Amino acid sequence: MKPQRNEPWTDPDSPWKTEAAYRAWLRGGIRRVWSKYPLKIIFIKNNRFKAPLGQHDKMVWCGICNLCTTTLRTSKLQVDHLHPMPPMVDGLDDYMNTMFPTQAGMQFACKPCHDATTLAERKGISLGAAKIEKAAIQVMKRPVEGQKQWLLANGYTEKTLPSNAKKRREAITSAMTIK
Repeated sequence: MKPQRNEPWTDPDSPWKTEAAYRAWLRGGIRRVWSKYPLKIIFIKNNRFKAPLGQHDKMVWCGICNLCTTTLRTSKLQVDHLHPMPPMVDGLDDYMNTMFPTQAGMQFACKPCHDATTLAERKGISLGAAKIEKAAIQVMKRPVEGQKQWLLANGYTEKTLPSNAKKRREAITSAMTIK
């Protein structure tokens, strides 16, 4: 006999109002466990090295971003999963097996590369397109005048400036793609 599905968000005293809120809480707990995952800690120790990056060429623990090959302090690197995380709704076993890989399923990534990789996986786009998307988001966070100044500095004229936010976003992404 199949056990009844557990739906704690339906309990009248539940702190979660929706299934999505419950899953977000559960994912957060799993991610906290990931931060202390023994194989992740061993991966960091096995893939770090001392290099003169500190102030006055002080030797500090470093690693190399596997995506852009930049050498950075280990504190500036993140441990990335080589295999994309499946949605939790596809089954907890798949999620847990991907969340807690062996060392062979891990890589160092700097924050910008890790963010771009995550965006690429979520949107189903290439890493290059994701990096452009992230850069366009940064330009779009500027005030409208700052966005226009960026466009003027990148080939637009006062006459050709896009008239609204959506068109500016498209123009910024297009200009970045051409570069």
